[in-house]
Amino acid sequence: DVTAGTSLTGFSAGDTLLLIQTQWGNTGVYEMQEIASIAGTRIRTTTPLMNKYAAGAQVIRMPVFGNITINSKVTAPAWNGATGGIVAFRAWGKTIVNTDGTISTATLGGRGGRGSGTCSGLCKKGNVGTAAAGESFDGLGVGGAGSSCAGLEGRGGSNRCPADLVVLSLGAAGGGGQCISKGGNGGGIVFIQANDITVKGHVTADGAAGQSGTWSVGNAYAAGGGAGGAVILSAKNMTLATGSVHALGGSGGFDSFNGVFADAGTPGKIRLDFDTLNGDTNPPGFRNHIPVANAGNDR
Repeated sequence: DVTAGTSLTGFSAGDTLLLIQTQWGNTGVYEMQEIASIAGTRIRTTTPLMNKYAAGAQVIRMPVFGNITINSKVTAPAWNGATGGIVAFRAWGKTIVNTDGTISTATLGGRGGRGSGTCSGLCKKGNVGTAAAGESFDGLGVGGAGSSCAGLEGRGGSNRCPADLVVLSLGAAGGGGQCISKGGNGGGIVFIQANDITVKGHVTADGAAGQSGTWSVGNAYAAGGGAGGAVILSAKNMTLATGSVHALGGSGGFDSFNGVFADAGTPGKIRLDFDTLNGDTNPPGFRNHIPVANAGNDR
C-alpha cells in the first residue's frame, strides 16, 4: 500500500501510477502500479510494491491513451523541492510527436544555486561570500559547487544515474556564481510507454545554461550549467528523427571580465526499450532490444 502526503483528488481505482523516490531514502527506485482501491490518502495497489518508498517519493498518475498525436507542447510543473519535473504516460496504440510537437521537461529538474549577494560592490578578490551549490539528489545527481569571491566560476551539475536507468533521477543543478549569478536548473524526467512511438518534433530533458557574470553590474563570476535529466521510451516500434530526443547539459555562463566560461552540466541519460528502432538520440541512449511480445509492457 501507498500513503500519499497530499489529497488524491483525481485518482481512482484502475488508474496507472508511476512511483519514484525522488530524494531521500532509497533515491532513484521506481515502478509502475495500478490502483485497486483508495481510502482517504491510502492507495492499495493490485500487486505488492517492488520497492520501499519514504518521504521524498512522488506518486504520479499516468494518463493512458489509445492513440495520441502531439502537435504542441506537453510539459509538467517544475520541481519545487517536493513534487514536479516529470511527464509520464502510456498509449496502447501510437504515440506520434509531430514536427511542431514537443514533450519537454527541459530545465524542470534540480534548482540552480545562486550567489549569496554578500559582496560589497563588485565581487573582487578579498571580498567574502560563497555562492550556493546547485541542488543534488543523493548521489544520482550531484549539484555543482558555487563560486567564491576568491575566484573560480560556478561548477556544472552532473547526472550520475547508470546508463540503463534501472534507477533514475532529475538532473542536478549548476552552482551559482558569486555575487548573484544563478546556476542552471537540471533537466526533468520523461517516461513514455506505447505500442509505437514516432518522434518528428522533440522529446527533451535538457538542463539550463548558467547565468553569465557581468562585473559592471556586480554579477562577477559566472554560474555552472544544469545537468540533463532522464528519458525512458518503451515501444515495440520506435522511429526517432535525428536529434529529436535529447537530454543535454546546459552550458556554463561566461565571465566577461576574466574571459572564461563556467562549467557546463553533464548530459543526462536516455533508455530505449524496443523491438524495432530507427533513429538515434543525443546523448546516445542505452539500447535494450526486447522481444516483440514484451516491448512496451510494464517494467
